Amino acid sequence: MSIACLQYQYNELSKRYEMLLRAYDERCNSISSQDGAFLKLHKRLKELYVELTHVHKCLLIIGEKYLDLKYKRFTQKVWYEERIESLKCASKAVLLTAERARRDLDDQLSRCLACEHDTAVTLLLEKVISTLLTQCQWDFTSLSGGRARKS
Repeated sequence: MSIACLQYQYNELSKRYEMLLRAYDERCNSISSQDGAFLKLHKRLKELYVELTHVHKCLLIIGEKYLDLKYKRFTQKVWYEERIESLKCASKAVLLTAERARRDLDDQLSRCLACEHDTAVTLLLEKVISTLLTQCQWDFTSLSGGRARKS
């Protein structure tokens, strides 16, 4: 082989070697930039994990408070419903007692009127009855839901 041929092969190999070195440098730069991006993503992932665990804990606390408030509201609602029912029963009992007393009073006044022979006393009793009826209008319809009678 001649020196010229060897010189040519040497130049070709040198060029190829430089191209391979540049390709290797480019690959190393690419890999190092990818490593940097990977490290940034890894750091961001850790930050997001910490934030996610914090948000999860807060969500659990809020959920527990919500359930506690919901249970408290439910128990208060039940208590108020029971209280309303007992008050309704008490008001019905008062209305029935008042109506019974009114009927008894009317019956007693009617009996007194029927038994009385003195006209002055009869007129006085009639005046008392009419005064009671006009002054004491026993209207329980607003309290009893329209079931009581109006005299």
